[in-house]
Amino acid sequence: MNRTKLEAALAHASVRDPIFLGEGAWHCAWKVQKAGGDFVLRIPKETLMGNRWRLTRLH
Repeated sequence: MNRTKLEAALAHASVRDPIFLGEGAWHCAWKVQKAGGDFVLRIPKETLMGNRWRLTRLH
């Protein structure tokens, strides 16, 4: 995972103390803290099965 992308996601979600949990087919998962609670932050991968992809908005 790109460190810059991780830091941007942490700042956007206003969370702290990331601990890497693992990765699946679509996301990397991090245990984070916010407001005294533990949460899981899932960040979409940029490459799936060797192909780059981008998020698109559904209308």
